[in-house]
Amino acid sequence: MPWTHAGVSRRLKLLGVLGIVGGLLFASITVALAQETPGGEEEDTGVTANFEYDAGVTLDIPREFFPGFDAAGSLMVQPRALQLDGNEMPSASITIAPLELEESQTMPTLIAPNPSKPSGSTAEYLRRAVTVSVTIDGQDASDTARFNPTMMLNLDLTDAEWEEADNDPDAFVVRAWDAGRNMWLTVETSTNPFDMVVTAKVARAGQFALFREEPPPPIQGGDVALSSMTLFFIAMLGLSLVVGGAMVAFGKVGRRTS
Repeated sequence: MPWTHAGVSRRLKLLGVLGIVGGLLFASITVALAQETPGGEEEDTGVTANFEYDAGVTLDIPREFFPGFDAAGSLMVQPRALQLDGNEMPSASITIAPLELEESQTMPTLIAPNPSKPSGSTAEYLRRAVTVSVTIDGQDASDTARFNPTMMLNLDLTDAEWEEADNDPDAFVVRAWDAGRNMWLTVETSTNPFDMVVTAKVARAGQFALFREEPPPPIQGGDVALSSMTLFFIAMLGLSLVVGGAMVAFGKVGRRTS
């Protein structure tokens, strides 16, 4: 093609067409690679399952939810359980995802006392938390959906955690985050000592975390621990009472004999 004005114009048009074709080809390859990425759908959203009202469903919690722990779990939705504003829902989808708590959210001041332990307890966060959400007809219904019978949230314990609790199944509890009160509240929890699985009955969606509770240490030296100085003053008071009582008693006896 000669380097004339017309030839240069044709070359520029050809380069423009090639650029458009190349750009479209590059875009299509990029989209295809993004769709074929393993686990792309569950990377940020967790595990999702659709279920019918009469069927129920079980969602497996993978070990990848809790890095550094040899522990997993599951979430079981029983048949005919989901309700919305008191009405039975024919179908819905439920999602469970890992939850990374901020350090400030696990401070002792944000953990309400366990009502089943009136003597009090201290709770330690075991670094395993999840968030559960419910979608009905494409709309987020997490705040209004209720489950009756309750969902069953199961969380595995590690051998080390079981040993640190002295094999006490009552030491473990699942708590739900109450955004209105800005604190963790205990939900009904039980522990299977044979499988080392903590099970919580969950009536609604939300944020849930695993804690280990320990009773407060007993007071050393009996019911009241007294210092040596306190004992000295008590002894001196007792001695004074004895001497004073003796003086009064002998004084009365002396007056009678005289």
